[in-house]
Amino acid sequence: MNLNNLVGGLSGLRGRPGAESAETVTAPAALASSGPLSRNAELLARHGIDTERDSEAARIRKLTCFDSLTGLPNVLLFREQLDLVLRLARRNQHTVAVLLADIDDFRRLKQTLGHRRADALVKALSQRLQTALRGSDLMLAGNTPVDRSGGMARVAGTEFAIVLSQLTDPRDAEVVARRLREAACAALMVGDVEVFPTISIGVALSGADGETPERLLEHADLALGVAKDRGRDSTKFYDIGMDALASARLDIETGL
Repeated sequence: MNLNNLVGGLSGLRGRPGAESAETVTAPAALASSGPLSRNAELLARHGIDTERDSEAARIRKLTCFDSLTGLPNVLLFREQLDLVLRLARRNQHTVAVLLADIDDFRRLKQTLGHRRADALVKALSQRLQTALRGSDLMLAGNTPVDRSGGMARVAGTEFAIVLSQLTDPRDAEVVARRLREAACAALMVGDVEVFPTISIGVALSGADGETPERLLEHADLALGVAKDRGRDSTKFYDIGMDALASARLDIETGL
């Protein structure tokens, strides 16, 4: 007997007037007395529970690992993925670059646009940057992209992190950064307002600039700070002198 027909028949019995006292009472007994049908019903029920659990697990993962505005991985998932990529890079002797991009003058843009349209700007720029990334740029785990974002995450309000793996030449990171900046600065309609956003980018390389996700992100952030200090729409690579610059700035701020 087909299980779907059986389930449909039982549903029909429950909905038929006058059937409850006789037919729906005898149905469980029929299931219990029939070995294959009983097992099928049990498997069906178990599948429903497993599906519900999988759905709940997926919902929790989405809430804890992905940004609600852009749909990109958040900083927690990004660090996890970056750690995997760095371990693979060490094994295969590849260089990995971390790019940290931030929207320039966002405070002024937000004052002009308002909160809702400023969020729309962040979302639109995230989509532009994803489109600008080519397949060869993407963060890979083995030969498979870690996820749909291709190694890009929203790690702070206006900051996006991108990972480039298997670089044959560190200068390739500069080429990608330029492409991202060019994609960002084209005219963009946000509601009824036309804006010309720009981004600044800080870059850190594995090996010379650090071997852990924390160090690479820290160094990329220092380079980003220098890029923003020296003008909009620019890219800076981390160098060790930036540590002293950051320390001096902290001393000045602490003294104030």
